Parts: sequence; C-alpha cells; structure tokens
Amino acid sequence: MHAIAPDQTDENRSPIGLRYRAADRYVVTAQRIRAYSAAVRNRHAAHFSTAAAARSGFSELVAPPTFAAMPWLAAARELLGILPPGIRPRRILHAEQTIRIGRLLLAGDVLTTDLYIDSLERYPDYRSLGVTMVLRDRDDRVLQTGSANLFSDRSFDRLEGPAIDVIRRHPRVVEDRADVAGPVGFARWPRPRSGLRTPAPGTRLPPHTVTVRRRELQQYVAVTGTVDGRVARADEPLCIGTAPGLMRLALTAGAVVSWLGDPGMVRTLHAEFSHHCVRPAPGAQRIELLGSVGRMSSDGRSADLDLDAICRGRHLFARAWAAVNLPDIRSAADAGARIHLGTTTEM
Repeated sequence: MHAIAPDQTDENRSPIGLRYRAADRYVVTAQRIRAYSAAVRNRHAAHFSTAAAARSGFSELVAPPTFAAMPWLAAARELLGILPPGIRPRRILHAEQTIRIGRLLLAGDVLTTDLYIDSLERYPDYRSLGVTMVLRDRDDRVLQTGSANLFSDRSFDRLEGPAIDVIRRHPRVVEDRADVAGPVGFARWPRPRSGLRTPAPGTRLPPHTVTVRRRELQQYVAVTGTVDGRVARADEPLCIGTAPGLMRLALTAGAVVSWLGDPGMVRTLHAEFSHHCVRPAPGAQRIELLGSVGRMSSDGRSADLDLDAICRGRHLFARAWAAVNLPDIRSAADAGARIHLGTTTEM
C-alpha cells in the first residue's frame, strides 16, 4: 500500500522534528528492576541479587535488556496527556521496535528521557508514526536508544490541525532535528568467559517455553503502565496475539539472556510484531521461544540471533533478531557465561 504524500506547505502543522523531554528524571531502583524482571520472566540472578550482579561485573543490581520500556512508556503517557481527550488516538498499534544498548541500566541510574518524532506517513486507513527514544545519564551520555513504528487510525489526522499548536506551545516540546548520538559502551570487570567454542551459523538454540496467564498480563500492565495492546477481561478468553508488543519482546529477550548466560552480552533487540488473535484460550497460553545463530563477525566475538515466538501454531513476530556479543574464550576472568546448546527450558 502506498503512502499518501503529506502536505509540505505548512511545517508548523506537522509534528515531525519535535522533541519531547519527560518532566521528571526517571530513577532506576532495585525495587523497579525486580518488579519488572518478575513481570517479564527475566530470571537471571543479576536482576535480583546484587552479589550475582557483582559476579557479572556490574556495580549495582542490573536491569533486563528491555527495561528501557519503563521510562519510555512513562514519557509516552505524558506526551499523549498533552492532547485534549477528544483528539487523542483511540488506539495505538505497536508495529516495530528496536532497542540499542550501550550499557544496561543499573539501580541508582537517574535518566533523562527524550522522545523525537521522526516521521509521519499517511495511508488510506491508518497513519504510521516513527519515533526515536533516548535515555541519557546524569552526565548527558546516551546509554540506550530505541526506535518505534506506531500505527494509529485516521483520528491521528487531527494532530496536523489545531491540536499540533497545543503540542508546539508546550514548554517541554522543542524543535530538534539534530542527529542523536549512538549509545556509549562501557567496560566491566570481571568479564564473563566461556570454555565453549564459538557456535557456527545455523546452530539452533534450545527452545524455551513460557506459560502466560491473564494475571501475568495484568501484572505487566500494572508494572509498566503500557499504552499499547490490551488485556483480556475476566470474562473473555486470553489472546496472546494482542498482548503488548514490548511484553512479547521482553519475554523473548529473557530467552536470549538464558542462552548467553549474561544479560550484558545483548547489544540490540529488534522485533516486527504480528497482531492477531491466536485462538483465544480460557486459561493459560504456552509460548515457545526459538532462536538460531545467524550472521557472525569475522573474529567470532559477535553474532546475530534469529528469533521466533510461537503460540498455538501462530507466530507472534513477523521478524525478530538480536545482535549479541559472544563469550570471549580467551578471557581469564572469573564469571562463567555459557551458551547452553543442550536442553529445553521452562521460563
């Protein structure tokens, strides 16, 4: 389907190029890390124990790779709150998400959250909005960035009319078309090592399974305050295909960390979400999380993992992958992160 060419005659009636900065800095606490980790079944010990985090080379309790969803969703709720109720989009569909990690977030981090509106494409039946999300530390260093593609119905057209004036006049909204710097990396000690030889491209990783019930969906919504997806009412069957996209990505990231043995090895996560009702079930639904080794770097220290999530025969992603660092077998450090290639795991 082809996009309808936008009207370029009045840039003041377009949201493209605007930056919104969240009103308050987001404080990463141990309580928030543990609550989020439990909600998305990321069970690595470094998310719950400071001693385990220290063994992995982190100075404080470490958050899962998708924890950035917490401050990003909080900022998104603020931005939507600027709009008068009558012109807010009735529903936002999360189509695509990328998370780029310079370093994982730690308990004690104080973050500035920026949202940049990059693009707006108009199609006959829906609108596609491109957004960049940025997390900075106290010293204004970029720790993580993300990009999202969001779909809305045609009610979003009203943003190109008088409503955009409301947004532009808001004190936390500025014109900012500058390129965002990539996230900074960091060194940690001890660095995990593995006695395992580098896996070959095409290696299939052991399947993980996770069982999701309505209460887990409700727990996720309570912890994150999500703005996409919906949760089944108590009187209707459970449908994972309409669960929040970031929850599905977080569950899959938990499997990636389990395969690697170390959350700090995840560098990028990407998912294009399928949105459909996977034959609603009255109780729990079981998701199978799959992965295989794709492209590898020439030195064998990094790789792309092709990911999939299947529920009742239907795929929850159109496409998903992770870029990861592989354990350095030449390291003499203490910790022992390994890619496990042998057993099926229930998360």
